[in-house]
Amino acid sequence: MTGAESAAAAGALGAALGFALAVLLDRRRRRRADRRLEAAVEELDAQLGEIARSLADAAERLAGRGREPLPPFALALDDLLAELAAEAAART
Repeated sequence: MTGAESAAAAGALGAALGFALAVLLDRRRRRRADRRLEAAVEELDAQLGEIARSLADAAERLAGRGREPLPPFALALDDLLAELAAEAAART
C-alpha cells in the first residue's frame, strides 16, 4: 500500500466510525426522549384521573345534599375528563 492509499483507507475508516458514533448517539437521544414522553403522559394520566375523581366526588356530595342538579356543562366536563383519561390510559 502506498502512503496515499493508507491515508485514504484511514480517512474512510474514520468517516465510517464517525457515522457509526453519530447513529449510536442519535438512538440514545431518541430513547431518552421516548422515556421522558412516557413519563409525562403517565403523570398527565394520573393528574387527569385525580381531577375526574375529584369532580365525581364533588358531584356526588352536591347531589346528596339535595341541591339543584348540576348544570349541563359540568356533566359534559366530567364526560370529557373521563374520555381523556381513558384515551391516555389506552395510549400508555
